[in-house]
Amino acid sequence: MRAAVLDDAKAAVCQDRNTEYGEPIDNFGRWAGACNALGYRRPGGGDLKPHDLAVIMGLGKLSRSVQSPEKADTWTDLAGYAAVGFELVTLEDQ
Repeated sequence: MRAAVLDDAKAAVCQDRNTEYGEPIDNFGRWAGACNALGYRRPGGGDLKPHDLAVIMGLGKLSRSVQSPEKADTWTDLAGYAAVGFELVTLEDQ
C-alpha cells in the first residue's frame, strides 16, 4: 500500500502538470509573491519562499486527514507536496 501511495504521488508531480502550471519553482514563486504582497510572512517576519507554500498545502492536507483519514488522495497529495517542497528548497537559493 505504501508503494501505491508513493507511485500515485510520483505520477501526480512528475508528469504533465508543468505544461498546465509551469515549473513548480516558478508557480510556487508567483504564489509566494502574491501572498507576500498581501502581507503574509514567514515566522520571524521574512518573506514567504516557494517551499513555504508547499508546507502550507501539506498542512491543509493534514487538516483534511482529521475529518476523512480514509481518503487515499489526501495522503497521496501530502507525499507529492513533500517531494515538491524539497525540490523547491534546493532551487530557491540558486
